Amino acid sequence: MTLLFSHLHQFSKTKSLTQALTRAKIPIVKLMNPVTGISCDICVNNVFAIVNTRLLRDYAKIDVRLRQLAFIMKHWAKSRGVNATYQRTLSSCMF
Repeated sequence: MTLLFSHLHQFSKTKSLTQALTRAKIPIVKLMNPVTGISCDICVNNVFAIVNTRLLRDYAKIDVRLRQLAFIMKHWAKSRGVNATYQRTLSSCMF
């Protein structure tokens, strides 16, 4: 994970901001494009994330409004600072 971070950091010096959370329960590299504000997390060997992504996809197939509701809930949690599991708050997997 540290090697991945260093390569991404070199590549992204002018394109995005990077941060490595190597001591997290599941180590991740966080990327954020400063122009668009779009962020992305990269993790390796996290089977739970794959299963969760598929589950959310299946929920969205049931009713299109579920995807919209998930975005609204995620925005609500982020705006109130309660969406950081490392701080023992809500997980984005909950919505």
